[in-house]
Amino acid sequence: ENNKKCKKIVQLSIAELLATAIKKIHLEESISILFRWSHHGGKMILNLDVEKRTLGKKSDLNKLRRDGFIPAVVYSSGEKGTPITVPTIEFNKLYKKSIGEIAIFYLKDGNDEVRAIIKEKQIHPVTRKITHIDFLELHPGKEISLDIPINFIGTPAAVKEGAVVDIARRTLNAACLPKYIPEDISLDITNMEVGETIYCKD
Repeated sequence: ENNKKCKKIVQLSIAELLATAIKKIHLEESISILFRWSHHGGKMILNLDVEKRTLGKKSDLNKLRRDGFIPAVVYSSGEKGTPITVPTIEFNKLYKKSIGEIAIFYLKDGNDEVRAIIKEKQIHPVTRKITHIDFLELHPGKEISLDIPINFIGTPAAVKEGAVVDIARRTLNAACLPKYIPEDISLDITNMEVGETIYCKD
């Protein structure tokens, strides 16, 4: 019963694989993707030039976006956020590189530099473009709460016999000082058996 209350990370099963494969075969789709999986975790340092901005009307924000910038705010513990503008093209390039990894941004405004992570981002429901970003500044002596990528190591023997690794979570939330932020959390699944489930508490 306690396990039911814990969030599942990964499960090894064969029934789900067969059901999905049968469905794809019926639809004449490739099933090769079902038999492989991968994860690339890590920590990236990304440099990004930004500019401070003054708060204005909503129409000003729309103009910023049309001009090729994303409005953003840098928050610091116990302090009011600092509004900035982020170049859209440059940010998107860096953001795509950092998917699946921990990204620490060095936000540079002239001689000023702030280390920060993305706290939250807003995405347009239709275009799927990022319309606003909240950054959280990193302070050397203050803990930060963030999602750490899980690095799945090994391949269970049952996978070679047709089982599938069902990955329910690819990150775990953890709190630590900035200097102790790990690249990932390693999880060895080599010895998993069919029907076995690994929970967060494990």
